Amino acid sequence: ADIDLPGIDNVSIRQQTRYPWDGAVNLWIGVPRARRFAVRLRIPGWARNQPVPSDLYRFTDEIDVPPATVRVNGVPVATTLDKGYVTIDRTWSANDLIDLDLPMPVRRVESNPQVMANRGRVALQRGPIVFAAEWPDNPDGKVRNIVLPSGEPLSSEFRRDLLNGVQVITGRAVG
Repeated sequence: ADIDLPGIDNVSIRQQTRYPWDGAVNLWIGVPRARRFAVRLRIPGWARNQPVPSDLYRFTDEIDVPPATVRVNGVPVATTLDKGYVTIDRTWSANDLIDLDLPMPVRRVESNPQVMANRGRVALQRGPIVFAAEWPDNPDGKVRNIVLPSGEPLSSEFRRDLLNGVQVITGRAVG
């Protein structure tokens, strides 16, 4: 992206990532000469242990999820949040590199118990993606009777051979 900021000349930002399959995001800042300005990075709610900004959904698992991390040119930056954003205010030089790492463990999500139609049901989320159990992925094509034991470990892997490359979740369910 090329951005014209008043009084700063042209700023370019180049991004490299496999998001949403991976939480590693690299951003190169390009400026014609050193200039001071702020860059704000959004840290999504799911990376802050909050599936949505209300009590409609919650994560059911009690896992210790590491916080999102930010580095500039390899040096850690404080991740003080303001309305979901980290601000990096500094003098930028050509090809400064921001590394953002968003944790993406597999999480179980349930809705507020007042949502009667969803009581006793759980969804699986990894990063920004909520996964669905579909009939082709399950024995006998049955998905309505699948039970996912609450303590059962879940894992995730990237499958290049599936749909031109997707993240899949595996675990033991009973049905």
